[in-house]
Amino acid sequence: MTIARRRFLQDSAKISSLALFSAGLVHPLRLFAQGTGPQVDQKLFPGQKEVWDGVVFMNGLGTRYTGSPAHQKYVSFLDEKFAALGLQVEKNPHTALVRWDVGKYGVKIASGAGAGKEVSVSSFCTYSGITGPEGVTGDLVYCGSVGGATTPLAQTGAGRGGSTLALPTDMKGKIALVEVAAQPVPFGEWFKGHVREVFNSEGAAELADVENSAAFAGFGMPRGLASDLQKAGALGIIYSWANLSDDNAAGQTKMGAWGVLPALWVGIKTGKELRQLAQSGGRVTLTLEAKNTPDVPTHTIVATLPGMSSDEIILLWTHTDGNNAIEENGGIAMLNLMKYFSQLPKASRNRTIVCVISEGHYAEQYVPTSAWVKERPDLIDKAVALVSIEHLGCREWVDDPVANTYKGSGRPETGWAFCPTPPLPDVMVESLKGTNSGKIAVMDSDVHSFSPGMAAYRAAKVPTIAYICTPPYLLAEGPDGHIQKLDSRQYHEQVLAFGNLIHRLDKIPKSILRG
Repeated sequence: MTIARRRFLQDSAKISSLALFSAGLVHPLRLFAQGTGPQVDQKLFPGQKEVWDGVVFMNGLGTRYTGSPAHQKYVSFLDEKFAALGLQVEKNPHTALVRWDVGKYGVKIASGAGAGKEVSVSSFCTYSGITGPEGVTGDLVYCGSVGGATTPLAQTGAGRGGSTLALPTDMKGKIALVEVAAQPVPFGEWFKGHVREVFNSEGAAELADVENSAAFAGFGMPRGLASDLQKAGALGIIYSWANLSDDNAAGQTKMGAWGVLPALWVGIKTGKELRQLAQSGGRVTLTLEAKNTPDVPTHTIVATLPGMSSDEIILLWTHTDGNNAIEENGGIAMLNLMKYFSQLPKASRNRTIVCVISEGHYAEQYVPTSAWVKERPDLIDKAVALVSIEHLGCREWVDDPVANTYKGSGRPETGWAFCPTPPLPDVMVESLKGTNSGKIAVMDSDVHSFSPGMAAYRAAKVPTIAYICTPPYLLAEGPDGHIQKLDSRQYHEQVLAFGNLIHRLDKIPKSILRG
């Protein structure tokens, strides 16, 4: 086919679509979503190895809790790489962080069956209370369980769900043992009527009605529990996973503020042992050494790639802190997207692209990931769309607490793309086509959205596509950062899909996106 003939057919297709639009036979938002904008030029796009090397580097730094030396090194790496690509890099400073650095921790049976034995501990609670090197010793008291079929996140009933908590009024000098169940997350109920399409490059496009995930455990936890126990005189808390295998429970640190008492997590096997110890009147020593460092300087990265218009911008958002290869690998994806788009002529980019990378997801009480929304109204005012990118490349791992096994299924973990305003659901679906991006549910609503990337939409109605994936290992530490649970090809293909998405968003008129 000659070039002239190809152009004639392309122009004819445009005229036909516009004619149908004028006649009222094509919805205007669908018209702009479908076939809008070029796909990524894969000759210019970073290859799979180059992209994956970035994830390996990030993960090799170790846990990157907010403000830690490893986190600061990673942030500096991104600052330098963005600047080297020619982006204008700004640093939005914050000084409110109290950095919490964990030291030695453990549980030892002080009296009763197994006296002197160090029991297996799964992990610690970040920002919980701390002990001295000698720890705290007291009678172990079983206080019941929390978790169950209902969570506040689902907004479908009582916050304690299947809770059987029975807190003694007098806990003076004692240590509490509390069982915690990872709640069944009712995805089928939450998202009924809000799924535009389930994309799956590897198989069936189906969603599970209910999933158990350690990533959601804690949403049903009574937030005053630690304070209530402290008021009753307790010295510390041991949380025992009730329905996770020991391998799944390992390293599940649970981010955020968990109260004033020193608190640790144990798995099913240890939990059963400790419950028997409590029933027989045994005592334990709980140790959790940590250091609080106030006024640690941090900053949100704002990296700008100019386009033809500086009055209209496309925002990309993620965060830098995390404790494994999943949390948070969105910054590496964003860096490779900018490697690609910075190679294109400025004239081919209608709009300026601005990368906003927050630093405080693991310390929201000090440096909220949404702080930039208030700090940078200039970005909010100019934004025609925002794309949030978190937790790419995740594969599905299946837990069986009865058999006490935890293994990969060979399938992709379900990702979620929340697209609450038209034509964004259709734009996202079109951008995924032709890629091997795994399994992604494209939502046409923000109902029950659990993505922090929705902040600008909720505060200022900035049209947003918020991608997030929540595998059971999302918040877990591990010797290798759980990088073996990710797939480098799927990661690369998902980054490629976001490149397609940005191309499409760049071509859609502001009146359509923000209308």
